[in-house]
Amino acid sequence: PGTGFSPSIINSIFWLYTGVQIENGTPIVSYSCIQDGYTGVGNINLNPLFVSPNRNNFQLGNKSPCIDAGTSNYAPSIDLLGNYRPRGNGYDMGAYEYSRKR
Repeated sequence: PGTGFSPSIINSIFWLYTGVQIENGTPIVSYSCIQDGYTGVGNINLNPLFVSPNRNNFQLGNKSPCIDAGTSNYAPSIDLLGNYRPRGNGYDMGAYEYSRKR
């Protein structure tokens, strides 16, 4: 992207990566969990407590700080597993909505 590129990042999780979490342009980041921290509304820098990242299970565990910490702005109505969003008191950060039925 050229200069002036400003992507919007919403309801996302950037964790378990040892390099620079976000680079290029000047992104507007909100309601996201960023490992190294990032300025923006609703952002957190707390371990998202994935179920089993070593087994590529990046669903949120039951004590995740990302549960109900997202926003409905631009949120999809279903997650990657086809679960409707939201399923609790609010939208979750990340690609998977926490399912209390686990």
